[in-house]
Amino acid sequence: MWRELATCISNVVSVLYLFGHIIHTRKESVVRLTVFPQRIRLSYVAGVFSVGTPAALQIVLASVSNSVMLRLMSGYVESAVSGLGIAQKIEMIPFQIVQGLSSGVLPLIAYNYASGNRKRMDSAVRFSLAAGFAISVILFAAVELSAPQLVRFFISDTATVEYGAVFTRLRCISLPFINIEFMLISVFQGIGGAKQAFVLSFFQKGIFDLPLMMLANMLWPMYGLMLTGPVMEFLGGSLAVFLYRRQNLADRRAA
Repeated sequence: MWRELATCISNVVSVLYLFGHIIHTRKESVVRLTVFPQRIRLSYVAGVFSVGTPAALQIVLASVSNSVMLRLMSGYVESAVSGLGIAQKIEMIPFQIVQGLSSGVLPLIAYNYASGNRKRMDSAVRFSLAAGFAISVILFAAVELSAPQLVRFFISDTATVEYGAVFTRLRCISLPFINIEFMLISVFQGIGGAKQAFVLSFFQKGIFDLPLMMLANMLWPMYGLMLTGPVMEFLGGSLAVFLYRRQNLADRRAA
């Protein structure tokens, strides 16, 4: 109850701050709030959905993938299931940091692409990829070195701590790869590459990883499930790099 209340209060405060900022800067900002509904061009609606659909798809398919993993894990001992739950909580922190970096660079990419400043946009992409990769490697090393201590922060049961530490270490292998994937999805969203962003979001979670989870669980029971994410993120990151390089090549030919 208290967690839900805290979440509600934080969201209300955030919305009030946002409205206050918009009202305070209304004379200088291009963002305008209107009381009455306005007619919106169909092309604008299509643009919003082309950018937002991949992000929504990521969330939906991630939920499907997580549900299947929990179902497969339910056949093992209770301490292993508890260890997975704790591992998922721990991994949220570095994963959200990486995802936040990719979301933060999206407006910069979009603004420079729209203005035709490809040199600055390419520089922003390179810097964000390098910075995100460096941060993800540091986070990966920190989690790998302190996994038992992090799990023990949540629970003191020896078996759960052992399972949770192994699961955390295996799942966080994907951090450097997911950085590349998230960053390039943001790039495609920023340049209007809805098809590429959709393909990457579709590939990342919920479809190809489901049969891979079942296969990995048969080859290496329980622990194989934890490696499904790193394998899929490596493949997804490789696909993202391929699509990005192909897009760059097409842009150069068009120029």
